[in-house]
Amino acid sequence: MAALCACGSPGDTEVGSDSEVTGTTGTPEASASSGTTDSETAQETDDEPGAPPPWIATWGSSPTEANAATVAPFVLEGQSLRQVAHISVGGEEVRVRLANTFGESDLPVTEARLALAGEGAATLPASDRLLTVDGATSFLIPAGAIVVSDPVALEVPARSDLSVSLYFAERVMTTTVHAEAHQTAWLASGDLGAASSWPAMAETRTSAFWLNGIEVKAPSDAALVVALGDSITDGAGSTLDANRRWPDRLAERLLAEPALEPGAVAVVNAGVGGNCVLRYFIGPPALERFDRDVLDQRGVRWVIITEGINDIGVGSFLGQPVAADELIAGYLELIARAHARGLLVYGGTLLPYEGAYYYSEDGEQVRQAVNEWIRTSGEYDAVIDFDVVTRDPDAPARLLPEYDAGDHLHPSDAGYAAMANAVELALFW
Repeated sequence: MAALCACGSPGDTEVGSDSEVTGTTGTPEASASSGTTDSETAQETDDEPGAPPPWIATWGSSPTEANAATVAPFVLEGQSLRQVAHISVGGEEVRVRLANTFGESDLPVTEARLALAGEGAATLPASDRLLTVDGATSFLIPAGAIVVSDPVALEVPARSDLSVSLYFAERVMTTTVHAEAHQTAWLASGDLGAASSWPAMAETRTSAFWLNGIEVKAPSDAALVVALGDSITDGAGSTLDANRRWPDRLAERLLAEPALEPGAVAVVNAGVGGNCVLRYFIGPPALERFDRDVLDQRGVRWVIITEGINDIGVGSFLGQPVAADELIAGYLELIARAHARGLLVYGGTLLPYEGAYYYSEDGEQVRQAVNEWIRTSGEYDAVIDFDVVTRDPDAPARLLPEYDAGDHLHPSDAGYAAMANAVELALFW
């Protein structure tokens, strides 16, 4: 059964605090109604002997509001949008999460389709599947909500690219985006969702629109690690369409690890470029989006928190400096909330950033104090020392030159690989 998640917008008391509920989002004229919570349904069925395997998130994209600081909103009408998701673990059944988190009105989706991606905008024709919500081929995504499609039978290999195509016959505005997708998306006129090839002159974007997640049926012992962070987790500075963000490289290592069954550990990237732990800058702060982007992910067992450099740098740049104790209080809240849900929480140290546009000596002192606390406080269940593996030994406040994407803040592809290699895989068995 499809599910509808009422997920928080900036005006809500807590992002993601509402349960997923089944809806009746059949046609664009229909409205959503509450029913059995999806989490209750999962609890009732997944734990029963002989029950089908549970769903697990295999890819994710944390939503932000479309605006001048992310991606300026634009109109779609009579157009198709094709986007690509590079999943971590595979399966034989798939469902798709679509988010209207920051929409002020219901979003009418005329048609949605899923396929295995080919080269560029192309898809593999035999893999094309029509997506439905509660059996309906056209559906509404209510304002502030996330809709989960009905399952489709499609064998998707681990580390494969999936194509999600959306057609909007009616006029819609892009309100919910992920600005730094580092993945090409295509826009074209007409209903092209089922087309295996698209016009060569299709408009391209490098952001994601409304696409929030991919879930697969997984073995009963499979589990998920969510990487919570900012643009460094999001992959800023990595090669477009190459999937070289550090969570991508971690997923590659986990898949190749002989001590783990294939597909035992999925990885979801919950990085948001420009995001902060405490303050609004780009998107809701980590404290506000933690439920939606981490705790509400299907199958989550671990979270890696690597965030805070924007709190330090942006605060310095704006003349509103943050103290180490303030950031630490934020981390302690995130740790407590994760532990209350039975998750293990791993702390990633903050990378060096001397030379970045918002670097300051005072900010560096805060970074050092925060990293010392991460390493020595014992509050995290384990520590991943990203700072040590990416810094220049001759100038420890700077990234190693070969690990620097050029702005002295974001790693290069090689730097992201070093970060992934710093993660001890035994943390996940």
